[in-house]
Amino acid sequence: VFPAMRVSYKQIRAILLETENLSSITQVAKINREIAKILKAEYGASWELITKELNDIAAYEAEFSANLLQDSTTEKVIVPTSAAVEAYAAKELMSLQSGERSRVDVWSAFVSQNIDSSVSTVNNIVKAAYVRGDTVRQASTAVSNALDGTLRRNAETLARTGVQHYANAARKAMYEANLDVIDSWYFSATLDNLTSMVCAGLDGKRWTEQKNVRWPPLHFNCRSAVIGLTKGQKYPDGSRAAIGAGENYDKGDVYRGRKDLTSGNFKITQARPTTSYEDFLRRQPKDFQESVLGVGKAKLFREGLP
Repeated sequence: VFPAMRVSYKQIRAILLETENLSSITQVAKINREIAKILKAEYGASWELITKELNDIAAYEAEFSANLLQDSTTEKVIVPTSAAVEAYAAKELMSLQSGERSRVDVWSAFVSQNIDSSVSTVNNIVKAAYVRGDTVRQASTAVSNALDGTLRRNAETLARTGVQHYANAARKAMYEANLDVIDSWYFSATLDNLTSMVCAGLDGKRWTEQKNVRWPPLHFNCRSAVIGLTKGQKYPDGSRAAIGAGENYDKGDVYRGRKDLTSGNFKITQARPTTSYEDFLRRQPKDFQESVLGVGKAKLFREGLP
């Protein structure tokens, strides 16, 4: 998406600079129609490529998860075809919470909204420049700032969320093909200080009925997963990484990569399958807990509130 944004900006900038000034609303409307065509062509094509990659990820994830499931049962595990997984992921609804609002739709609708929102943002910048009497260079700079700022962040957020949606949809498709093998479903959140409260609260929860399962992604940038368990399993096999506070952790630190391990700000350990997010958080220092919960809730948490 980022290269498509750069290509789009070069074309939009050329259109604006060809205009000596934004002299009439008719002229602005014409420019905005051209901008819409550019963004829908360049930006839209990039999302088509992303969706193709997501389908590849989904096919891989379905096979990988089926192999893991096969290791825990003597029953024959069915691996759905790539075409079946692709069709399943395309129609699977995403229910994403953002503050007090939630939106439920399929992936393609989220992509269409992102493209339309980007077009609307750039068009509004040009209209605002006309109303204020800005020069075309000022309008061009404002468009560049939007593409490098808000629109870039929105695109990255949607792409990351798409990866989780397709991965979880692939697992779900595989589980539905093997309901005679699945005994329950287990919610697994990420053990670090970036996990949302909704995912942290669900971590370790197990459902015996599929209709009750909360399937990720539950919000934008969600990193949680639902894992199918076979008869006799209460937890997934193996361990999982936990990124907790290191000896040099400072309040507000966020794990960004290996440099944060070598500096001692964070440390990675392997948590047992029975370790919930709550267990993990109780083992962390006060500052780390406050970075997750806030000062007031962290105090209540240390006093014993779940």
